[in-house]
Amino acid sequence: RRYREDAPEEKKARALRAEAEGHYRNGEWRRAAAALRLARDLSPYVPETRERFATVLLRLGEVNEAVTELQAAVSLAPERGGLKCIKR
Repeated sequence: RRYREDAPEEKKARALRAEAEGHYRNGEWRRAAAALRLARDLSPYVPETRERFATVLLRLGEVNEAVTELQAAVSLAPERGGLKCIKR
C-alpha cells in the first residue's frame, strides 16, 4: 500500500512513534520496542521508524531482528546513506 501522511494508520503510527520516544528517553526499551513495532506495522514505509526500532532492538540484544529492520530502512531510503541507529 502506498504511504499517505494523512491516512488514519499514519496518524496512529505518528502517535505511537511519539510515545516510543518518551519510553526511549526514559530507558524503557521494551515499551519503546512495543510502540515502535505497532507503528511499523501500521506504517511500514517510514524508514525513520525502522531505524529507531532497530536501535531499540540492539539495546535489547535482538541483533538479528535489528539487522532486518535496518535492511528494510535502507531499502526504503537508500539515498540516506549511513545508518544513524548506531548513534545515541
